[in-house]
Amino acid sequence: MAMLKMILVVLWLAAAVAANAVWWATHPDVAPNLSGPPWRWWLSVYGAKNASQEDDAAFVASSLCIVLLTVMVLWWRHRTGRK
Repeated sequence: MAMLKMILVVLWLAAAVAANAVWWATHPDVAPNLSGPPWRWWLSVYGAKNASQEDDAAFVASSLCIVLLTVMVLWWRHRTGRK
């Protein structure tokens, strides 16, 4: 049963990141205009030099948020004893 749950989580992450990629590819005009210090830091870590690379950095950041949110939910469910 644990292996099935792990497979479902991996499939969920793959589908969510793929849907995220499709959304970013079909909506390039709605990239967020983030200019705060965390965003500037992320762009420097990512190494973005132009607008196209900033869009790529936004996709990577949103994908990381999907993974982080999934991990947080799984950790919370494990901690509270929900299966």
